[in-house]
Amino acid sequence: MSTSITISKQIAIQDEGVLKTSDVNSIDFTGAGITATNVGNAVTVNVPGGGGGGTAGGPHLITQYQLSNTYGLKTNGAANTICTTATNRMTLMPFVPNTDFLKPSISNLVFILNVTIGFNVNCKIVIFSDSGGLPLTKLYDGPSMSCTTTGLKFDFSSFAGFTKGTTYWIGTITSGAGPTLTQYSANSMIPISDSASGATNWFMSTTSYAYASVPATVNGTLFTHEATNCPAVFLSMI
Repeated sequence: MSTSITISKQIAIQDEGVLKTSDVNSIDFTGAGITATNVGNAVTVNVPGGGGGGTAGGPHLITQYQLSNTYGLKTNGAANTICTTATNRMTLMPFVPNTDFLKPSISNLVFILNVTIGFNVNCKIVIFSDSGGLPLTKLYDGPSMSCTTTGLKFDFSSFAGFTKGTTYWIGTITSGAGPTLTQYSANSMIPISDSASGATNWFMSTTSYAYASVPATVNGTLFTHEATNCPAVFLSMI
């Protein structure tokens, strides 16, 4: 709805009853679903709930629609417990927080991996920004964590944090094959596309980039959409 008005006297502009300004020349209501009503000279603008912050009103699209993919509601899948790594294999999944996780509100973020079968290779956490439903700019390249022994591996992250409603691509990259990591159950993940056969894809994977030198930007088209074997990245806040 778009309406432009010109006024010749003071009018109070309020947000949930809180005065924003009384010195305006025009008001323009824009955006799908926004409505303005009035009782006499009192005007109320309604902005529907829902969308990027995870507020009430229904689900929001996690990644931007792409013509080459199809999208559906969340589906259930088999609950696999471990996944096998590969040399220079980077796996990323979308993460859209419904609240802010930002410093200094939290003193530290801790990323955690769980090695179920050890092998003499390293792994680390990587985070990228989203561009058109694909990973693009590197936001975080964590320290190497040894996967030689089993158990929890901790990355006491220097990452600045996550902003509510923003799409991130978060995952791992490993220096070699051998170890297995706890992976997400398919029915706890965000579907990102469907294959031609109708199988649901949960994450992206590529071996196009070396573990030791993850670039500042990546080419999203070098990733393939996959349905299984996505390492679980656990997040803790201190």
